[in-house]
Amino acid sequence: RQTRVPVSELSVEITDGYDNYHGTLTNVSFDGLGLHVNSNEMTRRKDTNTYKLTIISEQETFVLKAFPRWEKQNSEKSGVGFRVYNAPRDWYKFVMGS
Repeated sequence: RQTRVPVSELSVEITDGYDNYHGTLTNVSFDGLGLHVNSNEMTRRKDTNTYKLTIISEQETFVLKAFPRWEKQNSEKSGVGFRVYNAPRDWYKFVMGS
């Protein structure tokens, strides 16, 4: 398990191929990330386990393929942990610089 590095909240666009959601990135590692979404916004489909995440930083935009590993909900926001696979090389540079 990789150590997660906190990041200033960056915008994340999330899609499962059917619906689009918006979230904020809260932490990163080489093979995972955590984000917040509105708790009433994102619904997980049983037939979808892979998501496309588009993360927009000041310098770059990253498009990652990921699948959810855990979810915590409260009344306002859901925290979701994703496992990233086949990340582009620039993602590793971004994580090391965070």
